[in-house]
Amino acid sequence: MSMPMNAADALTLQTALAKVFPHVSVTLNTRGGPERASLSIVASLDARETWANGILHNSRFLIGGIDEHGTLTCTAKGLAKVNGEYVRLPTLRMTRRAYVAGSTALAVDVLTRWANACPANA
Repeated sequence: MSMPMNAADALTLQTALAKVFPHVSVTLNTRGGPERASLSIVASLDARETWANGILHNSRFLIGGIDEHGTLTCTAKGLAKVNGEYVRLPTLRMTRRAYVAGSTALAVDVLTRWANACPANA
C-alpha cells in the first residue's frame, strides 16, 4: 500500500533529526510521480566544519531514505576513526512501516538509536 508523502513530512523529519545529527538534509523525491513520493535522508554525526576537505564521505555519515511504502533503508554509511584506526559504523537494518499515515516517529526513533550506537571519533 502506497502512502503519499509531502514536503511537510520532509520538514517534520528534518526538524526531528536535527536534534540528533549536526548535519541533516531530508528531501522529497517525486520522480515516480506524486503518488510514489519518497524521502531521501543525508545525515552526519559530525559538524560540516570538521569534515576532511569539506567532504561528507569523510565523516560519520548515513545516506538512506523512506520509500513510498514507508520502508526506511540505508544505502551508504561512513567510518569512525577510533584510536587511529577506521572502524565500520553499526548496520542500520531495513525498517518496514517507518512512515505510517503521516507519522515519522518510528523513523526518528530508529535513526536516533543508530546514532547513539555509533562510536565517537577519537
